Amino acid sequence: MAACFEPARPVESEGLEPFQQDAVARLRVMLDRRGGAVLADSVGLGKTHVAAALIREEVGRGGEVLVTAPAELRSHWARHLRGTRWRWVSHTSMSRRECDRHSATLVVVDEAHAFRNPSTKRYAALALACEQARVLLLSATPVNNSLLDFYNLVHLFAADDAFVDIGVPDMRAAFEAARRTGRSAGVRRIADTIMVRHTREMVALWGSRTRLTFPQSGDIEVLEYDLPDACPGLAECA
Repeated sequence: MAACFEPARPVESEGLEPFQQDAVARLRVMLDRRGGAVLADSVGLGKTHVAAALIREEVGRGGEVLVTAPAELRSHWARHLRGTRWRWVSHTSMSRRECDRHSATLVVVDEAHAFRNPSTKRYAALALACEQARVLLLSATPVNNSLLDFYNLVHLFAADDAFVDIGVPDMRAAFEAARRTGRSAGVRRIADTIMVRHTREMVALWGSRTRLTFPQSGDIEVLEYDLPDACPGLAECA
């Protein structure tokens, strides 16, 4: 596991967009009350900026932070956390070995949907790392195959009885019922309690200091082709 031990810098949130400042404030409360939270903003809305602000806060109060993400994102995180003390382990390394379960007070999981399968080695290792830590999960797609993907992510920091106070006595049962019947009231209550999500449409309503713009899709153009004619012998047509 790699580590950075540079002096921590003061927490800075002035550079965040209004919707990102909203996310920081809401996630801070969720982390303190529930021990974990999910940031599910759409792709391109700067989830790393939000997480970096919370990481600097954690370090500023003497905490230890572990970030796990795909290996190719290490330099991306290093740029955003320059001057901040933090630890790093890639998803692949997580699959190969266990992390020290007592080393972090905050675990940040980028591309968290990669841990949706609880039967994998990487999930088991991450679960150990999360046992004594608060957990921030970043994913634009927390549900890939079924609602149980989301359950498995939330279960990294929340026990099945963690939401009794909001009328959900058994988290697993609530997710199973939603998957079977489509009745998702319990799951929605859980999501409202531990998840922050902004879409590009929502961000447009917030307004922007920097006049955020997003690429617009053009008209779809249909291109006709015949594979056997273009590549003779490559494919056989029945």
